[in-house]
Amino acid sequence: MSSSLKQLIEKGKLGKNIGYSMGLPKLESVIDGIVKQIYTVIAGSTGTGKSSLALYAYVFRPLIDNMNILIIYFSLELSKEMIEGKLLSLYLWEKFHVELSVRDILGKTNRKPTAEEYKLIDEGLQWISSLSDRLVIYDMSLNSKKYYHLLLTELDKQGKSYTDDKGIKRFVMNDPDKVVLAIVDHMSLIRPEEGRTKKQEMDLLSQYAVTIRNRCGVSPVMIMQTNRDATSMDRRKGGTYQTPQLSDSKDSGGPIEDSEIALFLFDPFREKLQTYKGYNISNGLKRNAKSLFVLKNRYGEADVEVPLNFFGRIGLFRELPKPEEITSYDEITELIPKEKEVRKITF
Repeated sequence: MSSSLKQLIEKGKLGKNIGYSMGLPKLESVIDGIVKQIYTVIAGSTGTGKSSLALYAYVFRPLIDNMNILIIYFSLELSKEMIEGKLLSLYLWEKFHVELSVRDILGKTNRKPTAEEYKLIDEGLQWISSLSDRLVIYDMSLNSKKYYHLLLTELDKQGKSYTDDKGIKRFVMNDPDKVVLAIVDHMSLIRPEEGRTKKQEMDLLSQYAVTIRNRCGVSPVMIMQTNRDATSMDRRKGGTYQTPQLSDSKDSGGPIEDSEIALFLFDPFREKLQTYKGYNISNGLKRNAKSLFVLKNRYGEADVEVPLNFFGRIGLFRELPKPEEITSYDEITELIPKEKEVRKITF
C-alpha cells in the first residue's frame, strides 16, 4: 500500500481534505471545490464572463472565507488596481449589501457613492490591504519562462526545494495544508519567445504548470478562449444549442489535455437564444443567464451543466433554480440579498 495514500486517508480523518467553497454549491459537489494539486481550465468565448467567474469563484470566495491560502494571479488584461477594485466591489456586496461597480467606486458614473458608502469603501480597502500575504498579482506580459520563474520565486517564500537520494527534485511547503492557486488570465495573451509559436508557448507554459503541480502541490488555473465557431449556427440543431466540446479551445488543446478539470462557460443571451434549457432568455434572464459545463473531471462526474445567474455590474455569480421553480424573473435578475450557504465539500 502506498504510504502517500495512507497519509491522504489520515488527513481525511482530520477533515483536511475538504475543498474550499467557491460560492457555487452544485459545482462544488461535482468538482470538490478548491483543493490542492488540481489543474483547472476555464474556457469561453469573448465576453462570456470567464475572467469574472475565475475572480469570483477562485479568488474572492476562497479569500473571504479562508486564511490558509495563497493565490498568485497573472493578469494579462487588467491592471492590479482593477483586479483589486473588482474584489472590493464584491466585498461591499458580501459584507454590506451595497451594490457599487468598480466604475461607481472610481467616480466614473453618475452613481456617486454616498458619504456613508465611502466609509464602507474605506473598510473594504483595509480588507484589500490585509490580503498582501494571501494574494499576489502580476500585471505584466508573460511567457512560459517568466511564469515558471515568478512561480518558483513566490514558492521559495513558502517552503524549500531539495534533491532526494535518488536525484529527484522535491519541494516541501512550510505549511503542508496551505492551498496555492496559480491563475493565468488569460492564455491567449501570452507572448511567445522568439522562435516559438503561440501554441508552442502555451503548451510549454502548461507543461511547467504540470511540473509545479506535481512537485509543489500547486493548483494551476488557466483561463482560455474558445474558437469562434464553437457557438456558430452549425452548432444549433432543432432550435437548441449543442453542448460545447473539449476541442473548442482556441490556439492550443495542450492545457485541456494536461488539466484534471475543464470548465466551459456559455452565454445564451449573447448567442441570441430566445429560450435555453427551459429558461426564458430574451424576455426573462437576458444578460443574467450563463451556463457552465463541466466537460472534464478526472476524479469525478463529467458532462454536467450548471446554470448560473450572473450580475455583471459587480461580477457576482449564483446558481439558478430549476426553470419550473421560477415564479418571477424579476426576483432573480435583481440583486437581492441572499442568505449565505455553508456547505462542506469533500475531496
